[in-house]
Amino acid sequence: MQGDVSTPERRFVENLRSLRRARGWSQEKLVKEVENRTALRLNATVVTKLEWALDPSRASKARGLGLNEALAFATTLNVELSDLIRAPEEAADTFADPLREELSKAQRDLAEARETLVAIAGTFVQRTLWETTNPTPEQLRLAWEMQGVLHATDTNEEGK
Repeated sequence: MQGDVSTPERRFVENLRSLRRARGWSQEKLVKEVENRTALRLNATVVTKLEWALDPSRASKARGLGLNEALAFATTLNVELSDLIRAPEEAADTFADPLREELSKAQRDLAEARETLVAIAGTFVQRTLWETTNPTPEQLRLAWEMQGVLHATDTNEEGK
């Protein structure tokens, strides 16, 4: 994999590393995600050895990239294989779309979790304060904290 910066294999590795880092994934996490999302089983050091090609002091120890591996990485990262061999500056906009989709999904999941938390907190406060004859000090403390959660959620909703 040594040689010209513009080789498709080198561009692939540059883009792979860029996408991995953009997701906050370690090399090991990427390998695990490939194994979870595809049928391919990889050695834990495969990404490390691929990325060595980007370091002139280690390039001679870098390993080559197989087509099955390239397809598995593209599938795992939710990008087209052809995008992974584009020049990094050309691929950046293409890579932003899947990241935006992941961010939108995470935001929807967070909003759903917040709604669930508010429902649980509301039920707990109602049951503790209105339906319990003699709430314990611990129940009262938790009810007070839950009211804080409800108030914080109301304040966040008003600020949107």
